[in-house]
Amino acid sequence: MKVAVVGAGSIGLLYAIRTQEAGHEVTLFVRREQQIELICNKGIQVEGESMMYDIHVKNIMDISGAFDLIIIATKQTHVKKIVELVKVNEIVAPLLFLQNGMGHIEDIHEIINPTAIGIIEHGARKLSDRTVAHTGVGVTRIAAVTMKQEDLIIYKQMLESSHFPYKLENDWFEVMSDKLIINAVINPLTSIFKVVNGEVVNNPNLFRIAKKLCEEACDALGKASVEYHLDRVKKVAMQTKDNHSSMLEDIKNGRRTEIEGISGYLLKRANDELPYTTFVYEGVQAMQQMDRREYE
Repeated sequence: MKVAVVGAGSIGLLYAIRTQEAGHEVTLFVRREQQIELICNKGIQVEGESMMYDIHVKNIMDISGAFDLIIIATKQTHVKKIVELVKVNEIVAPLLFLQNGMGHIEDIHEIINPTAIGIIEHGARKLSDRTVAHTGVGVTRIAAVTMKQEDLIIYKQMLESSHFPYKLENDWFEVMSDKLIINAVINPLTSIFKVVNGEVVNNPNLFRIAKKLCEEACDALGKASVEYHLDRVKKVAMQTKDNHSSMLEDIKNGRRTEIEGISGYLLKRANDELPYTTFVYEGVQAMQQMDRREYE
């Protein structure tokens, strides 16, 4: 199967490697020419693994061609631009989106391609333009948006391996909204307080705020069982207890975060005021405008 992976951050690098491991011909589309040159010369690899992967790599603006599947592994903030490229270049391949938050759902519905979403429960950290650390082994939960379920089953079987499993889900909104609650608690809290994920649970003051954020997210999304979702927040926070959230890494590196598609999405959906969510939303927005040296 010919597979394109769009985006070469931690997730893009990891999925390019694991997809090629599964026996597929992978082309990686990236933004910077410097990264293209480095990958062309040295390939990509997972930290601690001896295998080095030679992989086709092209500029993201040149995305085109006949692919059996395109995996969109960019940040949510870049999805709109990718969707525009898909439409302009008349790409008809099925698309699998792997983003946090739900702010990009409207963009997905603008295209005629068969689409599916994936929720990532692996830990990954980009160490360099060609190296990624696979910091936690989990599962990729996938659900069809406009793709036929029988086609998604085939893609699942072809993409997965014993050490990189995929799990088929029936309701894309339920899958995404469940993950959104986790992101809406862990990501902004760790960013504002500059802590690793485990502190959201281990610090009693932060955990009280986390519980309030979880309650507000459940209310905005119409979820009845707050305790169930709070348990999921605790589980993910402790599974990744020594990791920095992607939002914290974005702020530290002066990149735009996904706060708009996470907390911002909840604020747009809510019928009632969400004071804790409003605070973390405004807090992260303010931090994005600060010089990153002030933050560090």
